[in-house]
Amino acid sequence: MSARRSEKLRANRLFVTDMPQRNAAARGVCCPPYNADVDLMKKLVVVALLAGISLGAQSASFTDKCFLVMCSVQGSYDDACSVAPSKLTAVLPPGFSITSIRNFTYVSPRQYSGGEFGEQCPRVTILPLPISLDVGNVYGAISIAGTLKSEGILRYEPNEGGTLEFRLPRDSLMNGGRFFRGAFARLKLDSAKPTPSVSPPKRLKDANCWQAKAVLEATGFSLLIGASSEAGTYVERARLSDVRDFQACSWGAP
Repeated sequence: MSARRSEKLRANRLFVTDMPQRNAAARGVCCPPYNADVDLMKKLVVVALLAGISLGAQSASFTDKCFLVMCSVQGSYDDACSVAPSKLTAVLPPGFSITSIRNFTYVSPRQYSGGEFGEQCPRVTILPLPISLDVGNVYGAISIAGTLKSEGILRYEPNEGGTLEFRLPRDSLMNGGRFFRGAFARLKLDSAKPTPSVSPPKRLKDANCWQAKAVLEATGFSLLIGASSEAGTYVERARLSDVRDFQACSWGAP
């Protein structure tokens, strides 16, 4: 390359890199010289912003996790053990509250199916963040305190999940949220104290399914949530009254 051509290329590069200063000077604006410290500061700001975005993404990922609530993170499998519900919430009727979480219960701030819970869920003895069961879900067992009194349908239908249940009308569930409406639509009475005793008419004595209108007063509830036939909401104390209008029903029908 000739000396003249090299000089011309160098002049062109200087003209291009100097273009912002030339334009600013033409407008009467003074352009400060390049400052290495200022340039470094700008780079640090960009890095900090990117780090903040990364942390935000990690935080969102953290809140999306499930948790395995245990009495001890070392792995106690005692079914009789339970822990305080701390940050577990749900929209419940006045006077109702979540009182405990059974040992070895999975809780998630989002909707999980039971099959998705597993080793990826970290073990905790206290929930690290607020979780609403109206948004997330639980797979295991919890206890809820409260008393309800409602008219509904008493149904006798022997199966693996029990024999006697009480079905509440939809309007009796409207003072609770999504979780309450789903969990309390049908109440299992087999383990209630005192044990409910109802004698159907002779015409239904040998029927495998009968139902009647009744009034139930129930206090204290143990919820077993999962895919087993025993899953459901168990009443701890129950009192039935005004049982009437018996009729046969089809076993297994809704």
